[in-house]
Formats: sequence, C-alpha cells, structure tokens
Amino acid sequence: NIYGGVAVSGDYAYVADGYKGMRVIDISDPTATREVAQCDTIGGRTTQVIVHGQYAYTGNELGGIYVLDIGDPQRPRPVGHCGTLAMVERLALDDSLLCIAGQMPVPIVNVADPTRPFQVGVYDNPGFAYSVAVADSWMYVADAWEGMQIVSISDPTNPVAVGRFPCPADDVAVVGQCALVAAGADGLLVVDVSVPQSPIEIGHCATPSSARKVAVSWPFAYVVCDSRGLRIVDISDPTNPREVGYHTRPGAAGNLAVQGSCVFTVDRGTNLNILENVLYGVKEAAPARTPHVRLRQNPVRGGSIGIRFWLDKPSDAGFDLYDVSGRLVRAFPAIRAGSGYHDLHLPVGSLPPGAYMLRVTSPASAECVKVVLPDCVK
Repeated sequence: NIYGGVAVSGDYAYVADGYKGMRVIDISDPTATREVAQCDTIGGRTTQVIVHGQYAYTGNELGGIYVLDIGDPQRPRPVGHCGTLAMVERLALDDSLLCIAGQMPVPIVNVADPTRPFQVGVYDNPGFAYSVAVADSWMYVADAWEGMQIVSISDPTNPVAVGRFPCPADDVAVVGQCALVAAGADGLLVVDVSVPQSPIEIGHCATPSSARKVAVSWPFAYVVCDSRGLRIVDISDPTNPREVGYHTRPGAAGNLAVQGSCVFTVDRGTNLNILENVLYGVKEAAPARTPHVRLRQNPVRGGSIGIRFWLDKPSDAGFDLYDVSGRLVRAFPAIRAGSGYHDLHLPVGSLPPGAYMLRVTSPASAECVKVVLPDCVK
C-alpha cells in the first residue's frame, strides 16, 4: 500500500507507506528484493522520505517530521520529531536545513541535532508549493501557480525570494548551475540559475504527457510523465536535452529515486519498481575515429534511420541494430563505399518503439550511436 516517497542509500531502499510508516527493502540483489524492516511513524499517512548518512527523515500529511536512526537499516528507530506549519509532500536537505513543500508556506527545519529538530523559519510562498530543492544556501520552490521561486536561505530565519522563473512547475532538481523543472504539459525545462535574480531558460525537452517528477544522475535526467511512465533525457548538453529512452508499465509512476544506473519508481498505490538504465557504460567513439557516424534525426522519423558517415579510404561498411539488452534485432546489408561522407537510410520496419544501439563497422574501426524509435516512426 505504497503512498508516496522513496529514497535509496547503499543496499537499501526506504519507502513511505502511508499509515504503515516507513518500509526498508534490501536491494543488494535488485532481482530478488526483500523487506527487512518496517517502522511506524505517528500522525497520519507517511508521505515522503529522504536519507542522509545514518538518518532517514520522513514527513506526513498532518505536518510532522520524524527522524529515524538507520545506522542498522534492519532495525530503524525513531530518535526525533517536530511539527511544522504545513503538510509534507516533498523534502529537501542541505547541510543541516530541511525544507518542506506541501502547501503555500515552505517551513525550514534545523536538523543539526537529529534528535532535536526544530522549525527555524518559513518562506511565505505566493502560490502552492508542489516541490522543493536546495543547494548552496539557495532554495528552489516548484510553485504550481507562480512558477519556480529562487529563495536565499543564507539566513534561514528570514528566507528571501530573489528570483522567479514563470512556468508550470511540478518538481525541480538542481545540478551545477542549472535547475531542471518538470513543467507539466511544457515538458522538461533547463533553466540557468547562475544569476539567481535572472533565471533564463537554456534548454527544453518535450514529453509525451505532463512531466510530474524529475531526478538526476549525470548525464541523465529521469522524468515521470503521468501514465506515460519514465522518460530518460540526456542532459550532457544542457542547451539540447534529448530523450534517449523510456520505460512504461501498467499503473502511473509516482515518485522516484536514482542510484547510479538504477532507477526506483513508485506506482501510485501499487509497487516499488527497480529499473536499470543500460545506456550507462556504452562507449561511443570520438569524432576523429573512422567511420564517424552522425544521425540525421533522433528520435527517428519517417520509418528509417537516416545517417551520415565518413570513411577515410574506400572500404566495406556494416550496419547492425541492437536492442538495449544487446540482442541483434536487425542486420542491414553491408555496402562498399569510397572515401568521404556518405548518406544512408536504414529502414526500421515494424520494430517496436524504444532505445537501440546502431553499430557501424569498417575494417579500421567500429562506432556505436544511440537511436530512439518513438511510439510512431511512420
């Protein structure tokens, strides 16, 4: 009966499970998970959990924060508690400050002593705070009505808004000088926040349905899109974010957490799912290698993979398409071509949508490029 949040640390996942508190799942073998502990929390449904060091911080719908000692993950125990002004939907922790989103005000709790947490301040948000992220004494509030607010919390007793980016904002994550905003029907936005007073959009990736949640494990952003599941977006070039894979399953994905190449999603009221992003570790050739391959369009449109490739001398070139599990799904006829650039279209036929790897080989070398087939390629 999973209700909301999930956090991951080491070999364990911590799941907020409504009226049943927090559950601890052993994920040391992701293919054979098992529950090892359950810890009740008081005060309504447990809606969110985050983990830092040996402590888990949980929040509930009635506005309570509970701190659990997870030094021994199989024996979690409550060690601290405090009330807040608002219900808890999302939590963000920066050093000793815990920021809370869930209603209009955004409470700030000092957890320097986890056994004695206390509220030190509150940001009077102008709209409804769906989510919050913190980094380097800045708080980023995803406001459903007013857009993303940028707030200085250098003095947590007196948080001050200094900037605003107008957009629908359901969730926000921060990496470096960029804020990634899950912007509902507007998809995923990349916003430069290097000047907090003047945030500007530098990148955008459309999503097939409303973007609700976002988490980052460089160089990928993982975006939950209502009933269209999880979308994987390459953000290595923040000015040109692009979808490189996705995963759908029955039930709408809710909250998520990322650890390395593993993604943990919570179906609303159903399951904890563990997915592996197999795009990690795929080594692409440097541009100077032969043959140099560039996709003319990605995701693919028009029923064929359009590529331009380079040969530095006349030779044979082979083309093979693999799915993300490494299975060969299409072997295209090899060609013999002269030196220089060549354009080629490789028909995909009835292949199902998804992420693939195109391997182009010559006697001198081989190069792989990622290919995305969308829901409809015709």
